[in-house]
Amino acid sequence: PEPTQLTIAPATNYRLTGSAAAAPAPDAYADKDTFAITTGATTNELAVRLGWPGTAANLDYLVFEAGSAEPVVRAITVANQAPELRTFSVKPNANYWLLVGAKAGSTVPAGYTASVCGASFAP
Repeated sequence: PEPTQLTIAPATNYRLTGSAAAAPAPDAYADKDTFAITTGATTNELAVRLGWPGTAANLDYLVFEAGSAEPVVRAITVANQAPELRTFSVKPNANYWLLVGAKAGSTVPAGYTASVCGASFAP
């Protein structure tokens, strides 16, 4: 994991940066970075935007609740086009992993930024 441990509060934006490198691909991704995030006491919605320059890389992201192998959300496209953007519900006071991956066959290294925005949504 990358050194993060962010607590995401409503109406607050966070920026994560990384670089997808060339690595042996045991699965569909040539490289993966993971970031630990925790939702605040009233945070029940997240928006994540993953961006990168150029069009030669194909980056995706997935969000997992800690301890679960099933993603809460998948931001996966088949095109080499940024950004990947999703808004989704989360549990307050919960631990999550944000996984950023470069698809096998992407032109890497590729720098990226991920913006994580928390919200408190009342239906």
